[in-house]
Amino acid sequence: MTRYDGDKKVSSMPYTMLVNASEPIAKATQAEMMMGVQVPLTVQIKEVPTVVFKDVGAKIVCTATPVGGGRYRLVLAIEQSLVAVDASSRQNGITAGPLLRTFHNIVDVVLRDGQTTQSSSATDPVTGEVLKVDVTLTVVK
Repeated sequence: MTRYDGDKKVSSMPYTMLVNASEPIAKATQAEMMMGVQVPLTVQIKEVPTVVFKDVGAKIVCTATPVGGGRYRLVLAIEQSLVAVDASSRQNGITAGPLLRTFHNIVDVVLRDGQTTQSSSATDPVTGEVLKVDVTLTVVK
C-alpha cells in the first residue's frame, strides 16, 4: 500500500503473507494479518468523558485458489485506518479531535507466479492523497 500526494510518494507500507492455495474456494484456507495499535479517544457518554480505544492500522484477509495454467485466484479483503489531524478541526490553536481515516476494499484478481498488478487506487476526500494497492504473487513450492 503506497500513498501519494500528487506525484510525491508520502508513504509505502509493504505486507507479505503466506497463503496455502486450495480447492475449491468454499474450503479455501484463509490467511489473515493485522498490524496496528489501539488509539485512545475521549468521547462523551451521557455527558461523562469516557476513553474508548479504536484499532488503527492495516488488516488483510486473503484466500488463494489454483485456477489452472499456473494461475491463482486471490481474494483479498483490505482495511486500513489511520489517525489524522485536519487543519479545519483546529479552533483557536486547539485541536478539536482527530480524524479517523479509513479505506476498505475487496479485491478478486488472477495472477501468475511473479506477476504484479495494481488492484486498487483511491483518493482520500479530505487530503487528496491517493492510496494505491499493488498485489504480487510469488509461488513457493
